[in-house]
Parts: sequence; structure tokens; C-alpha cells
Amino acid sequence: MSETPLTQGSKRGRMAALVAGVGLTVGAPAGFFVGRAIKAAHRTHPLGWSEVLSLALAAILLLCGVGLLLVSLSRSGAAYVADPHGSEPGRTSKPTQIHYFRQQAAVLALAGA
Repeated sequence: MSETPLTQGSKRGRMAALVAGVGLTVGAPAGFFVGRAIKAAHRTHPLGWSEVLSLALAAILLLCGVGLLLVSLSRSGAAYVADPHGSEPGRTSKPTQIHYFRQQAAVLALAGA
């Protein structure tokens, strides 16, 4: 069955909505708890702007590493991250690509830690 540009666009739209939904459900609680941690730390020891910024960057790096690791667990998810505008929506990624994504996830998580 040949796919028309309309069905390819709707599949991309659904995938984008799925990625946005997952990002929202993970990012909102993470941001909430990071904000509470900063507020609690500020009560006991006032943080300067540079410390708050470095804490936020560390949290972002750590969350990106965990997110990339979760995406690399699925071959189709890793293929979507490798080429989000690819012409084959049902493709899978190669083992070397998955290995690369997992290495990058480890680097991001270590940089955040």
C-alpha cells in the first residue's frame, strides 16, 4: 500500500503529539521538583544566581541523558530521533546507532551528575 503525503503528515503529527505528551508528562513534574528543591535549598542556604543556573543546567543535562536512554530502548524511537523527517515512518535503527545514542545518554547523565 502506497502512502500519500497526507497520511505521512498525519503519522508525523501523531508522533510529534506523542513526543510532546511524553515530554510534558516527564518535564512538568521534573521542573516542579527541581523548583521545590531550589526553594528548599534557598531557605537553608541562600543560593546565588550562578549556583541556581548551574543547578538548572545540571538537571537539564541529567534529564536529557535519561530521556535519550529511554528513547534508545526502542529501535523505532531511536530511528525517529536519528532522522525525524525521514521518508520511512516504520523504519528501525541499526545496532550501531542505538549504541551511539546510549553512549551519548551516558555522557549527558555524567555531565549532569
